[in-house]
Amino acid sequence: MALDFPNTPSVGQLYPSPAVAGVPVYRWSGVTWDAQNLTGTDAPSDGKTYGRLNAAWSQALPIAGGTLTGNLTISSGGQLIISSAVGQITLNKASGSAGTNCSIGGFTTGNARWVMEFGNAASESGSNVGSDFDIIRYNDAGVAIDTPFKITRSTGVITTSIDLKCGGALTALGNSIVVQAQAGANANLFFNDETGANKSTMYWERSSGTFHVTNATKDWQFQSGGQFLSALGYVCKQGFSGGYGGNSFNLFYNSGPCQLWIDATNLGNISVTSDYRTKKTWPICGACGRPLRNCGRSHTRRRTSRRHRNWSTTPRLVMRGKRLEQLRCSRVMISSVGVS
Repeated sequence: MALDFPNTPSVGQLYPSPAVAGVPVYRWSGVTWDAQNLTGTDAPSDGKTYGRLNAAWSQALPIAGGTLTGNLTISSGGQLIISSAVGQITLNKASGSAGTNCSIGGFTTGNARWVMEFGNAASESGSNVGSDFDIIRYNDAGVAIDTPFKITRSTGVITTSIDLKCGGALTALGNSIVVQAQAGANANLFFNDETGANKSTMYWERSSGTFHVTNATKDWQFQSGGQFLSALGYVCKQGFSGGYGGNSFNLFYNSGPCQLWIDATNLGNISVTSDYRTKKTWPICGACGRPLRNCGRSHTRRRTSRRHRNWSTTPRLVMRGKRLEQLRCSRVMISSVGVS
């Protein structure tokens, strides 16, 4: 076949075009026609991009973008760089049926180490159920171990299957922190120092329903029946605003006399006696107008008649039988308490 090259070709122009089976294709360099070692027919005219592979036309991905129907492997440099104002990778599942997922995995020599599932294989059955977010860890052989981190799509609840460690504060904006026990176990809240050594623990005991607050050696208990068990006792204090002392006290009762204990010492039994005078109606103080038991003044009671008792604001000792008696109004005196 004689070749009739164009008289005024443009640089890069191919001849013959379209290609003719069995005829070499030449390209004009600007000076000469150079053979391209291409034979056969032209690429299909279907709006797609093609390239030559092994002397045949093969569909190619245009530089402007397109759709891959197979795997894309990047071996040189090992990086996928997206430079865009959007900067997004979209994983699109074919359906929400069970067994389909969207995931990105990290591998070592072909064995999985970590997989992030942006929509796991749980079926989308409606009401936002299914396609949850998972982070899965794998052993050295690439076999899944567990899912240490999970977000349920329908509720937004975050679930961790193992310990959660925070380098800073853990703030609960939902007004509550819930510690939920596993089946058959207690619910625990641990307080450790910077080395990880446990210093205190708060826990709910499943078998008894008791709530415990413990340190290395002591245990305070809030029992399910409402009782409180103190590890040592109650620290003594001077009134409402006074300072605390160095001792603690306990009261012990077990069907017998009630005992008063200070630290480890039993001071004796507590006895309670009643004075008939404290049960009577208190007269009014003539000096301040308040009940004599509240006015705080010192009074001496004297008998003036069988039907009337008067009160004097001047302290006075009165002989009654074989003892001297002086009365003082008090806010707290209702009965006499003694320790024997």
